[in-house]
Amino acid sequence: MNKKVIAGIFLAVVAGFFISKSMIQNAIDEGIKNLNQHGLKCTVTKNEGFFTQTREFSLDVVDGAKLRASMLKSISRLADEYKPLAKLLSNKSGEYFDKSVEKLQFKGSLTNSNLNPFGDMDVNLYLSNIKDIGKKPPVLKQILDKKTINFDMIFNTSGELKNMRLKDINDKFEDNQDALNAKIKDFSIDVKPTNGKIVSSLSLKTINFEFFRRDLKREVLGVEKLIYDLDYKNMYDSKAYVSFDKISFKDESKRGDGFSIGKSETSSKIENNNDKFSASADFRAKDLTFQDMHQSMKIKDMFFDAKFKDLDLPTYKKVTALSVKSTIMGFNQAPYSELMKVQNEYIEHIKVLIQKGFKANIDFELKDISFLTHAIKDIELKIDTKVLPNQNNFIGLDALSVLDAKVDLGMKNEDFDTISKLAPKNFVQMAQMYAKKKGNKTVFELILKNGKLTLNSKPLM
Repeated sequence: MNKKVIAGIFLAVVAGFFISKSMIQNAIDEGIKNLNQHGLKCTVTKNEGFFTQTREFSLDVVDGAKLRASMLKSISRLADEYKPLAKLLSNKSGEYFDKSVEKLQFKGSLTNSNLNPFGDMDVNLYLSNIKDIGKKPPVLKQILDKKTINFDMIFNTSGELKNMRLKDINDKFEDNQDALNAKIKDFSIDVKPTNGKIVSSLSLKTINFEFFRRDLKREVLGVEKLIYDLDYKNMYDSKAYVSFDKISFKDESKRGDGFSIGKSETSSKIENNNDKFSASADFRAKDLTFQDMHQSMKIKDMFFDAKFKDLDLPTYKKVTALSVKSTIMGFNQAPYSELMKVQNEYIEHIKVLIQKGFKANIDFELKDISFLTHAIKDIELKIDTKVLPNQNNFIGLDALSVLDAKVDLGMKNEDFDTISKLAPKNFVQMAQMYAKKKGNKTVFELILKNGKLTLNSKPLM
């Protein structure tokens, strides 16, 4: 190959490398400048490497008020209705927060490839010091010495966070007669940058905290395999999913008081269409246990599902805005008469929201419930309601005329017999009067329509 061609290629590669390195440096400089504008001071203390470059840095909070205002501004972007509240909190005195965060000092490193100007940047950040607190308590000193609060993060070249991972913790922290065994494993957050949305996923394998006093175990808190997925556009368009294998707490000092919830999952969804607002949520859990020194309860399966449909969105937004306005007036210690005027307006808009009508459905089910002395196999509850569009003032029983509702409660015959033995005598007599047998089940069907209420076809009013 011609020597001039080889030299040209070599010069092009070298030029490309230095252009790439310059682009990356400019992006980092811009990021540091942005941090400085939000109450932080980032100082590069060491810079080494050629093809792969590592910068060690320190990060100090120098203006807590500016950082607080920046955080609140980011939160206010989630919903327009909360912008006035965020503005108020950013202007109000937050001296305790401001002075507290200004004590924090972090250290870390940033590593990138100079060969790819569009590659990701790896950042490590840990809490290195807390200033101006005199002699540090033993636990705090151990946390700082062990670099316990320590995150590995991945950013793209635009400075957007893609992944954050807490370094695993498996340590014992001691302070005089108290001690804590702490274990946190595989805690991470993934973020997908999208146009105007927040799409993220949090995952955790294990959290286990054991608290000791004078070498005696006192409390134990545990979480296993937690997942949280979020897809958020705004208050009226979002969905979320949460699951875990187990959450438990036990107080050894009180004969084992505590609770445990086995494999569970829950999801929620909020959406709007043609100025109508709908929300739904469901929760399913297995192997629930609640215990104190006097009683214990176990539930094999629990299911809950709720749906609200066709709420008027413009009115709902006004209700939210008035709620925020009332909160702001409380912060500002507004005259009582002015505050009551806003609260009355809030109540009137609640009435308007109901007058425009909506639908609601609730399903609830428990299986295999056991106590120390008795057990219940199965209870099911279904509620279907519809509020008709109306001009009702919601005074007295007249309010029932706009509500159509059906409530179904069912249980096995032997469960009804068990409850009848435990419940107050007057309640049992009334329940037996209206109860209806369907095979091996006892059912109660409550219907409200046109202001008339019936229970298993027998009129109540």
